[in-house]
Amino acid sequence: MDRKEENQDIWARIVAKCWSDESFKARLLANTIETLEEEGYNFRQKLVNFEIVLVEDKPNIKHWVIPARPDNLQPNADDIITLAAQRLEEQHELF
Repeated sequence: MDRKEENQDIWARIVAKCWSDESFKARLLANTIETLEEEGYNFRQKLVNFEIVLVEDKPNIKHWVIPARPDNLQPNADDIITLAAQRLEEQHELF
């Protein structure tokens, strides 16, 4: 199993735990990084000057994230759609 698959498994377990344990979900939302690490994520070194904001979808509310604009992006870049797609993929591979 590669790192991406391992992280997907960890996240699936966390989501299942949130659905079945309200106190765990409250702790995850209040102390996100600490709780994620307790559950198996190991990313503290990657998060220098970095924050994770965790939000919960509701049946009638879905959260979409606009990735941060690359520092070196040229306003008329020919490959801006490709770059945007890469950034969207990177969001899910951070850990």
